[in-house]
Amino acid sequence: MAAEKNGSTPDVTILGAGIVGITTALSLTERGFKVALIDRNPPAEGASYGNAGSLSPWSCVPQSMPGLWKNFPGWLLDPEGPVALRT
Repeated sequence: MAAEKNGSTPDVTILGAGIVGITTALSLTERGFKVALIDRNPPAEGASYGNAGSLSPWSCVPQSMPGLWKNFPGWLLDPEGPVALRT
């Protein structure tokens, strides 16, 4: 987002203070941008809590692996498992 250079207007505004928003803000700040990070909740409270903050090919569960889906219920019930539900 282009902005006026008046000292208080950010160059970029990022919506969401999850892991993706925070790392993007840090990266842009390191490159010299003025960044505003906006979220309605404290940092890492939304999608980052359940590791749903980004979608990419390398982070998707490989559905083609034999037997993968039969492990899902166990993962869901395991507090240290890779799957979690937030209530």
